[in-house]
Amino acid sequence: MINVKRVTLLLVLLTLALSLFANAKQSQEIDVVVTPNPMKDYTEIICALPSSSSISLVITDEKGIVVKSLFTGQLEKGKHSFSWDGTDYRNMRLPEGTYIAELSGNSKFTSIKRFILLK
Repeated sequence: MINVKRVTLLLVLLTLALSLFANAKQSQEIDVVVTPNPMKDYTEIICALPSSSSISLVITDEKGIVVKSLFTGQLEKGKHSFSWDGTDYRNMRLPEGTYIAELSGNSKFTSIKRFILLK
């Protein structure tokens, strides 16, 4: 005999899984290039957007603390480049270490790229 409660629960879980999968497929990952890496005096952060997007580009330390916001706003489709000189939001030189360029936009993508800052 078929247990109706189990079949109903299975259908609900299957529907939820399909919904999560569909949302994940809508999310895009944008390739981010950091060059030079490792960096000394400056680095370029390059990305190519597949469509016009509202984005945020921040630099974080390894603990995830935002040390500098490089850009927040609307960008057109295409290739974009941003420079960073190894300073924090007070324009003070940061110590050597690993940092992360985090690009996010429109709740549809987040891309991260690790890079090294040398003295």
